[in-house]
Amino acid sequence: EEHDQAMADCHALTFFVAKGLMDAEVNLGSPFAPPSAKAIARTVREVRSDSGHLFEILHRQNPYAADARGRFLEALSNIDRALASAEREGVETSLLAIPALDQASPELRETRNHIDKLDNQLLNLLARRLEFARRAGSAKAELGHGVRDPEREGRLLNARRDHAEVLGMDPDSVEDVFQAILRLSRRAQRSSPD
Repeated sequence: EEHDQAMADCHALTFFVAKGLMDAEVNLGSPFAPPSAKAIARTVREVRSDSGHLFEILHRQNPYAADARGRFLEALSNIDRALASAEREGVETSLLAIPALDQASPELRETRNHIDKLDNQLLNLLARRLEFARRAGSAKAELGHGVRDPEREGRLLNARRDHAEVLGMDPDSVEDVFQAILRLSRRAQRSSPD
């Protein structure tokens, strides 16, 4: 998994950028090109010298390639919007600053990337949970029961608090999270088709 993530971030994304530059017919070989453009031109040449079929393989078989592309495209879109806004309004924006190498903390960036990935996984799990909540809502409706089940919710909250303690987490904070999840679940149950 760690290998695939690293390959998506470096290998697949490098191929993706190079392919985009090739398809856009960007002239990186200009005699006026600065060293940074020449470095990118070298990268494009390296990608071209690799087997052409690697591009498709990297992007179709690596489960993290789509996420890497999405993050990259989102970053480019944000930069593009900031540039357009700065041009329209004549203001400077920190989004356009390129930080010096010593200003950015790779460890912090990596940690935040992991947190973002975990947040996305949590959201996917929450979406799955809401599907089950809708099913529960339909089943309750068939039985003539209301959406709220205080006894079940109490047991659930106690179990989550106990599990939080085992994991070394603050049970009150975890209960707050599950109270919010229960509210979301009740809304989903109320909106489930009968």
